[in-house]
Amino acid sequence: MRSDSVESSGQRVILLEGRVQALASRITWLMVLLVVALAGVGFLAYQVRAAASPVEEVPEESGPDVVQATRLELVDEQGQLLAELGVFEDGSRGLRLWDPEGRARAYFRLWREGLPSIGFLDEEGTMRTLIDLAPTGTPRIQLRGDDGRTNFRAP
Repeated sequence: MRSDSVESSGQRVILLEGRVQALASRITWLMVLLVVALAGVGFLAYQVRAAASPVEEVPEESGPDVVQATRLELVDEQGQLLAELGVFEDGSRGLRLWDPEGRARAYFRLWREGLPSIGFLDEEGTMRTLIDLAPTGTPRIQLRGDDGRTNFRAP
């Protein structure tokens, strides 16, 4: 009977290891998608800026144009918000991406304390995946369930 218990515990550990590896793979793909999205938003912002200002000769002695703002909103042709780049209500700064239904779904932030984080939210606005650095500099990953409680945390 004891060997059955040990065997089933071993099988559970193997199953959990497989799940953790699958989740790690998904997180890697989500990170790749976020980087691609960030590059796309940067490219789109550049295109919007280029289309909005007429092309004119700039003398070599003058420096590049500088645009200053506390927030930049990228919208589609209908005016629907696609992305925000700037300082947010809580004092953090970063990039927030919106879905076609007008819901914030992903962000890359630098908090007031200088700590970076990447987050993915579900349709209800519940944080589901969080990747950040602890104040000690240790990287952390959290995966949360439908109820918002942490299902997986590393370390």
